[in-house]
Amino acid sequence: MKKIIGVLFIFFTAFVLSQSKIDTVAFRNTTLHANNNVYNSTQYELQKFNAFKIRTSKIVDKKKYLSEIHSFTKDSLQILAVKLISIKELSNKKLLIKDIHQNRAFYVTILADLKESEINPNEYLFLENMLTEIAVSEVETKYAYSKWLNILLGISLIGMLIFAYKTNRKETTVLSLSKQETTVKDLILKGKSNKEIAQELFISLSTVKSHISHIYHKLNVSNRDELSLRFKNGTSTST
Repeated sequence: MKKIIGVLFIFFTAFVLSQSKIDTVAFRNTTLHANNNVYNSTQYELQKFNAFKIRTSKIVDKKKYLSEIHSFTKDSLQILAVKLISIKELSNKKLLIKDIHQNRAFYVTILADLKESEINPNEYLFLENMLTEIAVSEVETKYAYSKWLNILLGISLIGMLIFAYKTNRKETTVLSLSKQETTVKDLILKGKSNKEIAQELFISLSTVKSHISHIYHKLNVSNRDELSLRFKNGTSTST
């Protein structure tokens, strides 16, 4: 009985080992097949990219070239490593910054995919640095714009306050005239002479001159013409 059990154990062990060997060979074949597919796809895309370079080598217009290579990279290339080669080509031709400004979302997505891939970070460090520099530059530009806008708004506000202060001062000055000074001012505006004002108000000529001097000082004018011009332009004559 023991001999029979021993024979069965040996047979079972041999069967398990043979199956394991078969599975290992199958796995290796599958892996090699997958690797071959990736290699062939990469080679195919590299060939497409080289054909594109040859086709566009005579394009002088940078705007046209930029449009074509961006469309080619976005729509025709599927392998991430080959896309990176195409982006490096743009960088070498000093066109990458311009394309990033026009297609920011595309490059942000590409960078995220590169970071999740097994590609050496040093290979796409230039792209990451460029995206960072552009973002920082935009923030600095917005800050400078905001700063100057605030300065202009501040200057405008100060100007408005000064204007309001002067306007209020003029109105306050007019209101500060005494009743007699207001009467004298109104007579002056009617074209009355000093002597006529004195006779009408039953005061001395020197008193009239004193009132006129105070009026000129309070209204910040030098003579009758300036006084007439002030009130001709709409300044109130009320006290």
